[in-house]
Order: sequence, then C-alpha cells, then structure tokens
Amino acid sequence: MDGYEKCWGDMKMEHNNLKLGRIMIVDDEAELMTALCEALAAQGYEANGFTAGADALKVLVEQDYDLLLTDLMMPEMDGIALLKAGIEIDPNLICIIMTGHGTVQTAVEAMQKGAFDYILKPFKLNTLMPLLSRAMEVCSLRMDNIQLKETVAIHELGKAIAFSTDLNAILNKVADATLQQYNADEVSIMLPTSGDKELYVAIARGGHSEYIGERVPMERGIAGWVARNHETVIMDGKVDDPRFSPVNPRSDIRAAISMPMMAGGKLVGVLNVNVTKSHRQITLGQVKALGILVSIISPILENTWLNIRVREAEEKFRSIFENSTEGIYQSTLEGQFITANTAMATMLGYDSPEELMSVVTDMASQVYVNPEERTKVRQMVEDNGQAKSFETQFHRKDRSVIWVSMSTHAVRDKKGNLLNYDGIVADISERKEAEAWLLRERGMVDRIMKTSPAGIAVVDRKGQIVFANKRAEEILCLTKKEITQRGYNVSEWHITDFDGNPFPEEQLPLTRVMNTANPVYGVRLTIEVTGGQRVFLSINGAPIFDDSGHVSEVIFTIDDVTQFRQAEEKIEKSIKQLEKSMEDTIKAMSMVVETRDPYTAGHQGRATRLSVAIAEKLNLSESRIKGILMAGSIHDIGKIYIPAEILSKPSRLSENEMEFVRTHAQKGYDIMKDIDFPWPVARIILEHHERMDGSGYPNGKSNNEILLESRIIAVADVVEAMASHRPYRPGLGIDKALEEIEKNKGIIYDPDVADACLKLFREEGYQLEGI
Repeated sequence: MDGYEKCWGDMKMEHNNLKLGRIMIVDDEAELMTALCEALAAQGYEANGFTAGADALKVLVEQDYDLLLTDLMMPEMDGIALLKAGIEIDPNLICIIMTGHGTVQTAVEAMQKGAFDYILKPFKLNTLMPLLSRAMEVCSLRMDNIQLKETVAIHELGKAIAFSTDLNAILNKVADATLQQYNADEVSIMLPTSGDKELYVAIARGGHSEYIGERVPMERGIAGWVARNHETVIMDGKVDDPRFSPVNPRSDIRAAISMPMMAGGKLVGVLNVNVTKSHRQITLGQVKALGILVSIISPILENTWLNIRVREAEEKFRSIFENSTEGIYQSTLEGQFITANTAMATMLGYDSPEELMSVVTDMASQVYVNPEERTKVRQMVEDNGQAKSFETQFHRKDRSVIWVSMSTHAVRDKKGNLLNYDGIVADISERKEAEAWLLRERGMVDRIMKTSPAGIAVVDRKGQIVFANKRAEEILCLTKKEITQRGYNVSEWHITDFDGNPFPEEQLPLTRVMNTANPVYGVRLTIEVTGGQRVFLSINGAPIFDDSGHVSEVIFTIDDVTQFRQAEEKIEKSIKQLEKSMEDTIKAMSMVVETRDPYTAGHQGRATRLSVAIAEKLNLSESRIKGILMAGSIHDIGKIYIPAEILSKPSRLSENEMEFVRTHAQKGYDIMKDIDFPWPVARIILEHHERMDGSGYPNGKSNNEILLESRIIAVADVVEAMASHRPYRPGLGIDKALEEIEKNKGIIYDPDVADACLKLFREEGYQLEGI
C-alpha cells in the first residue's frame, strides 16, 4: 500500500467513527438553540450553536460544516444575510431556513438566495430529521461531484503531461493544478538528488521562491521522514513531533500534507501542500484527490527522469563518438563497416565516415596490411570475449601504412549469438617510430659503452657503483660483479692525489657533484688496484636528475692517465735539469761580469737576493719571483763590453766614461734578447736603471711603462750600491741608502716597492750579506 493510500484508509476509519454530519445552528433565542443542539446531538449529529450571525461566520471561516440551520428573523443579521455570507465562504454549504412566518414569498426568496429548504416554527424533531437526512444526501452528492470533477481534471492533467519530456514543464503544471484545485496557499515538489541522500526543492508556488534549489538531508525534517518511510503526513495546527526534529513546519502553516511520490516502489519525489490563510482542516476528499494525482504523476515523473537520463547518455555517447580522437567503429561479422566516427575515417584517409562505410566492404583485404591478422583478432574475441590492445598495420585510402592499436569485443543477442563487432582504434605510428628510434639509440649507447676508450661508471647517491662498462673494468682491474659490489669511497681504493697525499673527501668528484649538482672536470687522483699497483686517473662527473629535480646518480668518465703521468714526471725531471743548467749558465755569466769588475764582486748576488725578498713581500707569484732571480743575477751582464780600466778606475769617472758605462743596460738587453726565457729577462735588464719620473736610462721610461720586476731590481740595485764599497769611495752605509729610497719614494722609485724595502730593513731586520 502506497503512503497516500494508507493515510486515506486511516482517515476513512476515523471518519466512520464521527457523527452523521456537522451542523451549525444559529438562533437568537438561546434556549431554543441549545435545546435543538442537544436534540440533534442525541440523534448522532455534531451540532454547534450560535446566537449571532457574525459569531457564526467567524467560526465558518476557520472550520468546515455540512449544514447551516438558521432562524430567519434575527437582530443585526437576519437569516437571508447569513445564508448569503455563508455561501460566499463555503459554496458547498447546505442551508436550511427556520421561520415562524412561512409564506410562499419567504420560501421563494430563501431558495433564490441559495437555501436548500425551509421549515416552519415551531416544529417537531420527527419533522426536521427527514429534512436533515435529505440535506446530508445532497451534501454527499455534491462532494462526490466535486471529487469526480477533480478526478477528471487530474486525468486530463495526466494525459497532458504523459508524453512530455520537459521535467520543468511537468513540475510547473502539477504545482499549478494542485494550488488551484485544492484551495491551497503553497505547493512545493521536492526531488531526490542523484545519491538519494538529499531532497532539493525543484518547484515552489504561492511565494517563497527563494526555497527553490534548497537541499535538505533525507534524515531531517518532515519531507525527509516522508521520503524515508514512504508515508503521508497530515498536519493541522502546530506540529511538535520528535520524528521531524530538528526541522519543524513554519509557525504560519495552519494545515499541510506531505505525500511521497512513488513509482514501482521507488521514491521519485515528495509533494507538499500548505494552508496558511485559513483554519479549515484538510478533508478526506482532498487527501483522496491528492493521492490520485500523485499516483498518476509519479510514474510520469519517473519515466521523464528515465528519458532524460537516456537522452543524456545518448548525447554523451554521441559526443564521445563524434569528438573522440580515437577511431570508433562497428562492423559486421564479414568485415563491413556498419558505423564509424570521424576520427576513424580521418585515420584511414577518407573524407567522411559515409565514404569509409561505402568504400570498405571487407576490412581484411582492404584495411589490414596482413589479412590474416583479422582472423587472429576474431579468434581472440571468440576465445576471450575481446581482443585488447592488439597492434597491427592498416592500409589508408592512399595505400600508405600506419600502425594501430585496436581493442575489439563481440556484441551478442540474448541467446549468445554473435551479431557484430565493436572496436576502438588508436593510431600509434608516432609511438612505433619513437620505439624504433629508442631501439636504435639504445643499440648505439650499448655499442658506445662497449667500445668507449674511457671507462664509464654510474654511482648512486649512497656511493654504490651501479654500472660500469668494459673499459672501467679494465682500468679498475675488477669484474663487473666485483665493481658493483664495491662502494665509491671504500678504503680498498686507497685514494690519494698524484703526489701520494690523502685525497680530501669533500674534494672527491662524487661529493662535489652531489653537493653542488654541477659537473666536475679533470679531477686527478690515484687508486690502488689489485696487486698494490697505483693507477693514475683523470675523472669527469655529471649529475643525473630524478623526476623531482634531485640528483639521484652521478655518471663518471674515467681515463687511465698513468702513462701520461709517467711522461709528465719525465718531462718535469727534464725541465728541472734544464732549469738547473740554465741557472748554472746564468751563474757562470754572472761570474764573468764579476771577473771583469772585481771591485763590485758580489753586487749582483746581493741586489738579486734583496729583489727576491721585496717581491715576496709584495706577494708576487712564484713564477715572477723566479724571473726576478734570473734577471737579477745577470742584470749587469752588459758591463762585459765596458773596458776593464774604466770598471776598475779608482777615481771618479769622467762624463764620457759615465756615458760609456750607461750603455751596459742596452748591451745586456742585446746579449739576452734572443734567448727564449719563460720570463722577460732581457726587458728587466734593459729597464733596471729606468726611473718613475722618466729620469732614468737608456730610454727614459716612466711609471707603468716600466715592468714591476724592473722597478724592484732598480730599488735593490740602488740600496746595494750605496751601502757597498766602491773603488772611488767608501761605502755610505745602509742608513744613507734607505734615506735615499724614502726621500725619493713615489718620485723616482715605485712607492709600493720602496715601502716593502724599508719594512724589510727597519721592521724585519733584513741585512745585506758581506756589508
């Protein structure tokens, strides 16, 4: 039994226990009115009496009565006026006039105003009872007629919406019809959401349009209770029922019906009818009529929902079919296309699906490059129900070939007979080309790894060697298995630098790459391999990043440079021997000068050592200091062209003799200029008598035109010369020499060089040997 039928049955049982009818008695004679009420109550009627028409009308507005029994002559409002006002309130009200002055005219006027009949006073009860019985029969017939009209209207509504597919139009018509036919003030229809966990207001009439779209959980409120229990709820007056907590009706609702809308045992909605402007109770007839309405529209709603879902599914499938980037088709068992989408036609080079379906009548011979492949596909479908991701080659319209991946399944009838094939096809030509390219690249990489002259190894972030090529095995004197079982920085390697010193861990290639995520190049170290042999290596390393951008491994190239290192050592030894020979040669040349000028013997050596000390004070590089040492040792080599009698003259030289002596700088340059030193020895010799202010010789250079090395030897040369003994004068002493340097610092002597020289003597206690 549906919810409204159960409610109707309960109300019918309750109605059967009620009185024969409800009668409103109005008479200004209170005793007569009271006596009549009691008499009719004893006969089985529910009778309520009033002495004034106005009071009766107030009650009639709020309550339903079957009969109005009123006196004709009353003060303020007579029976005819009351009759007219009562029928305006309830057009179905049966009215009987009581009068003590009955005339034909009185009867005609009462009947014209809508009276059912009249009775003369005084009357006996047995005279009134037949009249009341007849009136109640007419009342019942009227109600049956009303219900019949309502039922006809309901059926007409059902016919009007039966074939509609517009859900909103159906809901609007149902709400309007309910509002109009049942004298309701508000109507709403709530529908379940897709998950059946909530109800939402789909339509609302009579105000409160703001409720449309509002959602209510199934477990809450009156409508939720109705939806869960599939039972109708009828409410009169204030509702305080814990079943409906926490959502109770609004305080302005005076009567309401909430009825489940069922179709095949399934909830399709809840119909809510509210009365807010009247205190009249909901009648059995109204409940019955609403039940009929709901029984008719519920299946229609369900069918409409089903049609909407089917239409949406069809539209969705059509959209997928038409817009899919993959080919979708249906074919006969013989291999003719029944249907195909645009993507399928485009993939095979046809202008339209229609052209494809008209041209291709046998897929095996016209589409498959190898017709036997279709036989394989059909067999797979027969054995497994489907062929999934089967890769094959198809001919396009122009007979070019593409690679495809196809999935096919069988369509069968209810008896299991095979009807046709449905399939999806994807063009994988690019993927196949990429796979072939990767295969070629992988083969190339494999060949590179096998034939590379450099060792290649991959180390993970934990320092474990995870890969090594053949050359790496040869360099490390280990098998691949042994290598991949050994860590990168384990003690067995005994890693050192080329000079045999322990290699700092933070400078190891793996550590540097992991810490900086940058490549390293040319890291030189040695390891100890099997048998205790040391192998000299040059290593390059680069990071390998994972998907998150972190260094996951490091790839190394390893070159065995042991032979190169041995060659370097031989070269270094030869260079040292050459340097030794060169130094010996320079020393010999220096001795030649001192032999020619015995009175200045030791000058070049002392000046050179002071020059070196100044250069070290100025933090010059080791190479530049070496150049100063070489040039300083022979800076007066040009004096071998000066006659011995001039060099050893015990008195002051004449101006001509001095000019002759001054040529020794240029002569020395000329002697040394064609010798290929790694330092500017010839230029230093040429410039060692130049001065910062341009007052020196032989070319009068100034400031930065003079090499720093030349400026250093110039200062040292002056200090040594002034402090030392000469044939024509005794030594002036170191203090006089330093005074000269300090006085002309920044003028003729480089200020930085002069400061360094002064600090050596005054702060560090430097001394010239033999003075």
